[in-house]
Amino acid sequence: MRLDPRLAPLVRSRTGLAIADDMLGRAIRQRLRERQESDAETYMARILDDEGEFADLLELLVIPETWFFRDPQAITHAARFAQERHARSGRPVRLLSLPCSTGEEPYTLAMALFDVGLPASAFQVTAVDINEPSLERARRGLYGRNSFRAKDLGFRERYFSAEGDRHRLAESVRAQVRFRQGNILQLGSLRDGALFDVVLCRNLLIYFDDQTQGRALSHLAALLHDDGLLCVGSSEMVSAMRHGFASLGVAQASALVKRQAQVADAVRSPTVAAPPRRKASPRQAPAPRAPAPPRSRALPVDAPAPPAPPPALEQAQRLADAGRGAEAEALLRALLEQDRSQAGAHFLLALILPDERAAEAERALRQALYLEPAHYPALCRLALICERAGRLDEAGRLRERAARIQPAAGDRA
Repeated sequence: MRLDPRLAPLVRSRTGLAIADDMLGRAIRQRLRERQESDAETYMARILDDEGEFADLLELLVIPETWFFRDPQAITHAARFAQERHARSGRPVRLLSLPCSTGEEPYTLAMALFDVGLPASAFQVTAVDINEPSLERARRGLYGRNSFRAKDLGFRERYFSAEGDRHRLAESVRAQVRFRQGNILQLGSLRDGALFDVVLCRNLLIYFDDQTQGRALSHLAALLHDDGLLCVGSSEMVSAMRHGFASLGVAQASALVKRQAQVADAVRSPTVAAPPRRKASPRQAPAPRAPAPPRSRALPVDAPAPPAPPPALEQAQRLADAGRGAEAEALLRALLEQDRSQAGAHFLLALILPDERAAEAERALRQALYLEPAHYPALCRLALICERAGRLDEAGRLRERAARIQPAAGDRA
């Protein structure tokens, strides 16, 4: 099958993603099978004008990876930040989750804010994604087992009710989240008349080249109050700091503010104590039902706890989060001289190296993948380096490897 040469530029212009031709071709063939069609040329012409069909094809190219209370440190910091901000100003706090995929992240924000004692009137979450089918699943609020991979599943007892082998989210939580279709590369599709206090944009920038990252981050800055909070993925901190943001140095939260903002100490380290969980009125959150299940029920009995990272690696991550890249690099190289089997150290080293040292970063990523072939962030980062170097076929293969280690999206909702 010969691809329409207009398709790859269309995908890139709308999403920022550089998709290899072989990956795009496989997605088109799958859609043809699903639609029981055989005329690829007619189908490709339809994609150029049919927004709905483009969205269905995009879902095959970008596989969402999300679950409730993923990256709990970032969620906790965002909730405490919002709690303190509301206590100081008395006005409702506005939060944005982008991209929101099938809804797990924005709903997690709403649950976390209820848990720290904010009433329904004190906050509103806006959730944006480019993919309308994902938004439809999010609005349904019905989730399968892959959405519940957090170690502590107490939130499921508080906010969900069982429906067969799935769980339905309480209406009181769903009412706090407004879903909209939008594109991070189109600022107009994200504006709704007011700035946000908190923005979560996690694990999207890794798919973009540096120029597109800069464009996306400038849009995020335009949506955010000058003293607002931005949370990105841990592998995106360096990019954000290159494009106008400064790290708050909060361990494992990947939290930033605009570089020009004068941040008070209280914002850097929120000190308002979280009140005990309380029974909420029906308008806020459902009343607790039963104590959270023992942790042994939250994970399979034979699932070993993940090994703790070495202290030196944790210290290097803190230095990187604080923008002290040279010190982090020195610490990582010292760690790797002692033990070259630390995949996390190779990966972090690749992240903090500047663009002009891309060859070193690529070697570090390949070493990380040699040690841990299923290291998802390393696969994504290496794919991006290959794309920047014009090796699109290799980049496509790496993204397909990353896609294969993720659960099927259809089990989520």
